[in-house]
Amino acid sequence: MIITCTLNPAIDYHLYSNRFEKGKLNRVTKYQFDLGGKGINVSKTLNQLACKSRSITILNKELKVFYKNTMRQTPYIKYDIVNSKSLTRFNVKLHGKKKQK
Repeated sequence: MIITCTLNPAIDYHLYSNRFEKGKLNRVTKYQFDLGGKGINVSKTLNQLACKSRSITILNKELKVFYKNTMRQTPYIKYDIVNSKSLTRFNVKLHGKKKQK
């Protein structure tokens, strides 16, 4: 079993749009939340390889439910949560269709 530790976890917020125009109102067609952070990403990759791991992560209480629900979907990852009062970082990623030239 491999143990991973994520000291600075993140929530990746993916926004999808048919097109993006700077300075304009842009409509989102789809959105998705994912867990991120180096240790979490390593554990997710190990899970895809059917390799057991234990993920130790520092989280605030607001994100514990999301984290637990996500990790329950990964059969090869056991997890431990270290409580924190600090905020978890959010990464916002915009995805749009490529322009044709």
